[in-house]
Amino acid sequence: KYYCVACKLEIKKPYICVNERVLNKSVYSHETPNWSFNRPPTRQPRCPKCHELDALQTKQERIDWYRRNIANVFEEEQRLKDFQRKWKKFRKKHHDLLSNHGSFKIGRDDLGYNASEMWQCHLNTVQYIEDADGMFMPRSKSTELAVKLVWELDHKYRVAKQQNEQAELMLNSANAEVKKKNFTRALSYFERGIAARIDRCDIYLARADVYFVTGQYEKCVTDCTIVIVMIQEVHTQLKHAGIYVQALRLRANAQKFQSQLLAAQTDLQLALDVDDEDLESKRLLNEVETLLLLNKNSSGSSETQTQITKTKTDNNSNNQEIRPRVLSDTNEELLFVKSLEFLKVAQDKNNDAEQQMFTSLYALLQKSPIFYARFMAENGVELSINYVRLKLKSCTNKTVLQDLSKPGLDALMRLIDDFVIENGTRNQIQLQSLQKLICNTILCMLTVYLYMYRETQQLCLRFMTRMFAAHEIRAYMKLHYAKPLMDKFKKLVRKIKIIRAPKTDQCFIDCMLSLYDGDEDDNDDDDDEKHSLNQDDTRVANNRRMAKLYDQNELFYEWMAKYLSYLEKLAVTDANYQVACGNILSILRGVRYTISYMQDSEFYMLYNETRQRYFAPLITFFGRCTLKKEFENKQFDLMTAACLSVVDALVEKAQGRKALLSRKYRGVHQHMYRMIALVHNKDMADAKVGIKKYFQSLC
Repeated sequence: KYYCVACKLEIKKPYICVNERVLNKSVYSHETPNWSFNRPPTRQPRCPKCHELDALQTKQERIDWYRRNIANVFEEEQRLKDFQRKWKKFRKKHHDLLSNHGSFKIGRDDLGYNASEMWQCHLNTVQYIEDADGMFMPRSKSTELAVKLVWELDHKYRVAKQQNEQAELMLNSANAEVKKKNFTRALSYFERGIAARIDRCDIYLARADVYFVTGQYEKCVTDCTIVIVMIQEVHTQLKHAGIYVQALRLRANAQKFQSQLLAAQTDLQLALDVDDEDLESKRLLNEVETLLLLNKNSSGSSETQTQITKTKTDNNSNNQEIRPRVLSDTNEELLFVKSLEFLKVAQDKNNDAEQQMFTSLYALLQKSPIFYARFMAENGVELSINYVRLKLKSCTNKTVLQDLSKPGLDALMRLIDDFVIENGTRNQIQLQSLQKLICNTILCMLTVYLYMYRETQQLCLRFMTRMFAAHEIRAYMKLHYAKPLMDKFKKLVRKIKIIRAPKTDQCFIDCMLSLYDGDEDDNDDDDDEKHSLNQDDTRVANNRRMAKLYDQNELFYEWMAKYLSYLEKLAVTDANYQVACGNILSILRGVRYTISYMQDSEFYMLYNETRQRYFAPLITFFGRCTLKKEFENKQFDLMTAACLSVVDALVEKAQGRKALLSRKYRGVHQHMYRMIALVHNKDMADAKVGIKKYFQSLC
C-alpha cells in the first residue's frame, strides 16, 4: 500500500502513533504541513522502521514518479540527438577553422576518440539503474526500452565525464602557469585540454586570452571566432551567457590592435545587445568610436577609417607622448560635438579613449578661438569638472582604479588648468555657480590621490591650489565641507610615512593653511593683527571652528613632527632643503594659528602622550637652532622666530604652561636663555617680545 523513500521499504501495514492527538495541540497550517510540531491533530500513517510521515508514498505516486523519470530519460536522448546533429553540421561547415588553423592543427589519430561523437550529458543515470531493496517498477513494454536506453545513456555519460575531467585538469594546470607568466607551458596545456575535449569553449577562450597578452592578435581572433561560431551554432543555450560576451569583447580588443575598428565596433555592439550593462564593453566601444572619429579624414572613405596607429598597453607606453590628431576643417565641428557628448558620462570611458579625445580637444581649443568661445558658452567648464568628479567617484571599480595610474585623465586636467582656470579668469567665469561641484571634485581628488598617474597628481594639485586661493570656493568649503575635508587630509597625511616630495607637500600645506582667514595678515604687526581679529567677530569664529577641527585631527602637529625629523637628516646642499625650510615655516604658522585660536578649556596637552610626541621634535629643533651661532642668515632667523612663536602660543594655554614646566620640557628654559644671547645683537624685535612674553606667562 505504501513505500518509504528513506528506508526503501514496501509497507503493507503502516505504523500509527496512538498519542499523536494528545501530543500535538498546535494549530494546523496548510503552508507548513510537514513540521513535526505543526501537524494536523489526527493520527497519520507512518513508516514502521523510521516512524516518519513525510517519507511515505502511495502505489500510484510511486508509479508516477518512475514514469516521470522515464520521460526524462527519453527527453535526454532527444536532446543528445539534437546536439549531435548540430555538432556534425558545425564540423562539416567549419572544419578548417576548427582543425586546420595556424595556431593548432588537430589530427584524428591524436584525439583517441571519434570527433564526430561528442556528448554533453546533463542527466546522471545512476539513480535510474539501481534496483535494490525491492524497489517497485511498473511493468510495461516501455520499461524494457527505457532500461536499455538508460544503459546507453550511462555509457555516454561516463565517457563524457572522463573527457571533461581530463580537459578540466589541463585547464587548471594552464591557468596556474599563466599566473606564473609561463605562457609557453600554458599554451601546451591548453592544446592538450582541447585535444581531450574539442568542444570546450572555455579552453579556447582562455587560450585566446593568452594570445592577446603575448601580442599574437591574429591567433587570438581565430580562437575567439571558434568560440563565437560554436556558441551560435552548437551551444545555443550560451548565447545569453557571459562567455559569449567575453569572446566578443576579446575579439574586438584584438581587432582594435589590428586596426580593424569597424569590425571591433560591430562585435562590441553585439556584446551590448546581449548584456547592455557590461561596463568593460561600454568602455572599449567608446574608445573604438573615439579612434574612428579621430581617424576620419575629410573624404570619409571607409578604407581610411580603419587605419590607426597601434596603441601599446604595456608599461613603457605610459611615458610616450600622444600627439593630437590633425583634423580637417569639415571634421572639427564633429569633433567638438562628440567631445561634449563624451564629457557627459565618465564611467564607461577608458584611459586610451580619454587620452586621444582630450588631446585632440585641447589642440582644437588652442587652435580656434571660436571653438573656445563655444566651449565656454555651452557649459564646457561644468562638463569638464563634472567628468573628473564622476571618473574619480567611480573608482570603486578595480578597472577604473587601474586606469587612474595610466595617462588619460591628465589630458583633461591640463585642459581645465590651461583654458578654464587661466583663460577663464579673463573671461570672468562665475565660480559661485560651481562651488558645490568644485568642492566635491576636490574631495574626490584627495580620496584617490595616491592611486593617480604622476602627471595627473601634479595637475590636480595645481587645480586644488588655485581653487583654494579663490575666496568663493574657500568660503563654501569651510562652511559645508570642513569636516569631510579634514578626514581626507588626515588619511592622506597618515599614508605619507616618509617625506619624499617636499614640493608636492607644499601644495597640501598651502591648501590647509589657506582655510585660516588670518593667513593673509601674517606679515603685519601682532598688535595690528589682534586689533583686526577683535573687530572681526565672524573671522574669529570661523578661525576658531577650523582650529578646533585641526586640533582634533592633529594635522599640523603630525606634519610638524615629520618635517622637523626630516630636516635634521637633510643636508644644507640638498636640492630639497630650501623647499623643506619653507614648508616648516608654513607648518609652524599653522600650528601657531591652531593653538592661538583654540579655547583654553578645549586645548589638552599635559596628559595626551600622542600630542607630546608631536611636540618633542619641536623642542629639540628649537634647542639646536639656539646652538648654531655660526649659522646666521635670514632663513635661520625666520625658523627660530617661528619656533619661538609656537612656544609663545603654548604658554598662553593652561595645559601648555603645565607641560612646559614639566620635566619632559625643562630644556625649553635653557633654550630661551641661549635665545636671549642670540637676539641681543640682532634687530629681532619680534623675538625679543616673544621671549619677554614667555617668561611673563610662566611667572
